Amino acid sequence: MVGSRTPAFHHDTASKLQSLVMAIDEIGEIADVMAHPDLQRASATALTALRDLHAMFNANRALARPPQATRISIGELIGRAAERASVAIHGDIPADAIEVNVAAMTHAFAVLFDLAAGVIKLGRTIVMTRTPAAGVVELVIRPPEGATHSPPRTTELLSVATFVLRRDRGDLRCTKDDGFIIRLPSL
Repeated sequence: MVGSRTPAFHHDTASKLQSLVMAIDEIGEIADVMAHPDLQRASATALTALRDLHAMFNANRALARPPQATRISIGELIGRAAERASVAIHGDIPADAIEVNVAAMTHAFAVLFDLAAGVIKLGRTIVMTRTPAAGVVELVIRPPEGATHSPPRTTELLSVATFVLRRDRGDLRCTKDDGFIIRLPSL
């Protein structure tokens, strides 16, 4: 589903998801009338899963557009993503140019910044370092000291970020000690 290049894909899929939600909702009403606990539980679980799928689908509409690579400074891309995630970046922000789908990559970086910053009421920050490598921009994103993490849907968000990075010949690794390690080819 994510990343389809079919123009009518979004509308058709959203319509089908809505029809499924309505059908499962009707099954839930029947289960309530019959007072059948297994059917009620199955209906509630299916409805929750469909709503989660629909929310994820709507949150990532930019990924279904055909990728159009644009040259951009990684510093500008990081600035856009940090602004979107309401996160301050501390550390080494490279000036290298990369060629990526800017809208999707901004979304992926914003997701990673949001996850790395954790749950802090004011002044969300992350620490970024650059590892020198020829022809590659390698960034390490670490949470600040004392950040607590309890973001919902972490697995789905990391899947989206990984998809975007790999589509633009990049890579994402997650480690307990280093945080997120992003590699993108530089120009």
